[in-house]
Amino acid sequence: MLSRLRGMYAFSIRDEYVPEPFTLYKGIRALPPGTSRWVDTLGRKKQETFCSISEEYENPSDNTMRINPGQPRTHLRELLLDSVRHHLVADVSVGMFLSSGIDSTSLVDFIWVLDTSPPHR
Repeated sequence: MLSRLRGMYAFSIRDEYVPEPFTLYKGIRALPPGTSRWVDTLGRKKQETFCSISEEYENPSDNTMRINPGQPRTHLRELLLDSVRHHLVADVSVGMFLSSGIDSTSLVDFIWVLDTSPPHR
């Protein structure tokens, strides 16, 4: 077990993540995406799937957003800003890893647009 745990630490340092369903903690596994698990005071567990991306693709709900064909860029920008705004809610400074790619650069730009405080170094 110790050698496997050391292997997970080496994997996480080398590749900067731990593959699912593994974690860095003994006896703890990651839940599948869109899943919650409740454990009561007696230790009974109840796992539920609350969202499935594959099911949404196969059977889209009626809540699908309607986008005006003339305004997709503006609408996409507003959706991305809204998502970043919600992810910036924290009681500590929020950091960002940059890969020099367009996605991380765009996220930093959105953070810069939304955040008026000076960056921490």
